[in-house]
Amino acid sequence: EEEATKNGYSLVTCISNESLEKEKQSLNMLSDVSVDAIIISLTSETQETNEIEHLNDILHYDIPMVMFDRANTDVACDSVVINDFSGAFEAASYLFKTGCKNVGFLSTLSNTSVGNKRLAGYQAAVSKEEGAVPKVLYTKLATLEQDLGTFLDKNEIDALITTDESSAIYAMNTIRTKGLEVPNDVSVIGFTDGTLARNYFPSVTTVKQQAEIMGKKAIEIAIRNINAKEKQAPQQEVIETELVIRNSTRKL
Repeated sequence: EEEATKNGYSLVTCISNESLEKEKQSLNMLSDVSVDAIIISLTSETQETNEIEHLNDILHYDIPMVMFDRANTDVACDSVVINDFSGAFEAASYLFKTGCKNVGFLSTLSNTSVGNKRLAGYQAAVSKEEGAVPKVLYTKLATLEQDLGTFLDKNEIDALITTDESSAIYAMNTIRTKGLEVPNDVSVIGFTDGTLARNYFPSVTTVKQQAEIMGKKAIEIAIRNINAKEKQAPQQEVIETELVIRNSTRKL
């Protein structure tokens, strides 16, 4: 918002709550009021169904569109994403370096671009560790504690990577209900680096998604496209993550 205001633009924010239908309604509304540009992070439902007709409609109206975080390369627009693969790879590699042998992966983002890339990064790190085997749990926040409890009963885990911040908190609560300690028995790493990760006890080691940098870059690209005299070929800006070490993981 600061970057937009600095350049003389106001932001209109729409919340989709991961609903494809709400995403469509919001885009229709924004196109009807003739906004200068649209910046969008796709809903999980959009990515699961790979439905993109409503996104291409925006481009047909000649409204500049920039995707951030969750993007679809089948849509001919610019995008700003983080290096999800590298972020997960670094997280898993760090856990192995601290002495963890059985690193699990918990995803609430199945069938999304970010979830798939984080899973691939985790799997790549596991494949480089002698004797390590991927242990993956797909779940939803509503059933995470029950699903993870069963997962822990069936699998020997001494570390867990989750695909988002809320999942990390839920996971740590579940680990405690099993009579285990974080990080002495199970280390936990999440993604995002928001308020919860910083203020929870123990504070959560996190793959920082660089949201502020990503937001500023998306605004810059949108304004550049608004002012462009000719359309440019779509480009994807990839921003590197940062592993923020806190107290939910063992020390090196």
